[in-house]
Amino acid sequence: MKHVEPLGNPASASRLLETQRRLQQALGPGRVTVMATGPLALPFRCVLSRANELEYVAGTPQWSAAPGQRLLEDAVREARSGAAVDRPRLGILGSRIASSRSPRIHPQPFDRIDLPGDVGLGELLDALLPFYAGLAVTSPFKRAAAQHVRSTLPAVNTLVRRPDGWEAHNTDVEGARAALKALGAREVTLLGSGGAAVALQMAADELRVSLFALRRGEVGDGPIRGTAIWTWPAHVLTPAELRFDGARVGVIAYGPPAHAIARDIVQRGGIPVRLGPRWLIAQARRQRALWASAGI
Repeated sequence: MKHVEPLGNPASASRLLETQRRLQQALGPGRVTVMATGPLALPFRCVLSRANELEYVAGTPQWSAAPGQRLLEDAVREARSGAAVDRPRLGILGSRIASSRSPRIHPQPFDRIDLPGDVGLGELLDALLPFYAGLAVTSPFKRAAAQHVRSTLPAVNTLVRRPDGWEAHNTDVEGARAALKALGAREVTLLGSGGAAVALQMAADELRVSLFALRRGEVGDGPIRGTAIWTWPAHVLTPAELRFDGARVGVIAYGPPAHAIARDIVQRGGIPVRLGPRWLIAQARRQRALWASAGI
């Protein structure tokens, strides 16, 4: 039997799990598949999939029958890991994260939770607390996550489940520190003002690097020289007037987005410096240590 219904309010996910349990009691094990639909349904489908008979997945981000489907590679990776059914779930939560490598470097089950950029994040985080023991948070939700969990940090990228709720951290500072050390410059122009920029400023203060922040609306007619770091996502429209005069420009993205950003930098007269893998590994090590502290 297959039962499908719209998720609706994220808090209603417990209703779906109860539906799954009752159908299995009535029909027997191995005969039931329960799914939710909708743009916020993905993490709950991941939870439901553990007891479902069938798995409905998207072949690629472009080949998806409906919102809320897991990627085939994520489902295969979890199945091959042999992770215990009762092992706590982890995941990365963001928008446009199809190229994220986090599911490859963190222990399974690790879910790629791709959401609309304008989602009401707080309600979803509250609903995920019973089902996820840890979350990585990426663009564009780092500031919203910090605000919702009342963190003293302006932006966070890691949530750890504790008995009294989500505990927030910013392990991006580890990645930012590694990136700044790799660049080796004492003065750096920072392109962007999102969550990554917050981590870079914190790391720059520690390393005594002068960081000059430049938002998209502040880009002028003159070219940028020296050393810069590009934090804008690949899908964000770059100011047409942005130019470099041989500047070394650090790229903290990785994979296909990093390739697109690097091409853009070259076309504008800059020299791209790939820092994404260095950043990813440094911050991920700290994330794993934090999740391990919660018994994950």
